Amino acid sequence: MQLRLSEKIPWAFALALLPLVIIVIASFRSMAGLLDAAERIRLTHEVETHLAELLSHVTDAEAGSRGFVITGRENFLENYQKAVGVIDKDLAALQRLTADDAEQMRRLDAIKPIIADKLNHMTGTIARRRTEGFAAAQTMIATEQGKQKMDAAREIVADMRNTETQLLRQREAAMEVSTRNTRLVLGSGALLGFLIALSATVSISRELRKRRQVEDELRRAYDDLDQRINQRTQELEQVNIVLRQEATQRQRAQKLLQQSDERFRRALTAARMGTWEWDLASDRVTTY
Repeated sequence: MQLRLSEKIPWAFALALLPLVIIVIASFRSMAGLLDAAERIRLTHEVETHLAELLSHVTDAEAGSRGFVITGRENFLENYQKAVGVIDKDLAALQRLTADDAEQMRRLDAIKPIIADKLNHMTGTIARRRTEGFAAAQTMIATEQGKQKMDAAREIVADMRNTETQLLRQREAAMEVSTRNTRLVLGSGALLGFLIALSATVSISRELRKRRQVEDELRRAYDDLDQRINQRTQELEQVNIVLRQEATQRQRAQKLLQQSDERFRRALTAARMGTWEWDLASDRVTTY
């Protein structure tokens, strides 16, 4: 079915807008994937940060307790108390960030009692230093119970960080794929939109060119017809002038003929003569 130009233009705009709609939808989906991947990467970095801070705070608490045991000065306990106050916050943050990972939750559940035992050992050492002196506290430290707990905690944290590193690589790869897909969708959509717009422009230009050709032909035909009408009008005016002249001449001749007949009748009357007419077809004679 051949569409008219007025019908082709809306279709051309609709086809040109279609890829834009597809691009918008695909872009939203791709951007959602990118944002999700970026959020997962951020969470991975946040988990690694809290793991590092957890070890750092436990180490700070241990350093503060040992400083107090060695020197007996209370100011060393400030770092110990400050570190102990934020360890629970580190564990709560890790609990929240790894809630969707069963393996990491298992490791976190394993490290909580280890850290609790480590802190209890530090508290007992501090208490013994205060009540029994340096030698008794040193005996507790020499048992290496605290060192064993710290080594176990470091091992679990190392496993958790290795898992987060693997997750980070996977999430960065997923983000790269999402980025590549987004660029592909945008590029393909832009190219498709350009081709459709170009095709529509060419089609409309072709139709406009045809319309101009038809309009030019109609204009030439109209001008030719108008010229012919003017020429015919002039010819009719000339014929009308000739006819009016002939009519005038005919009227003049008829008038002259009437005058001649009148003079002829008067002459006959004056000469006392008559006229007759013989109809050969009917063999009939009429006198006047």
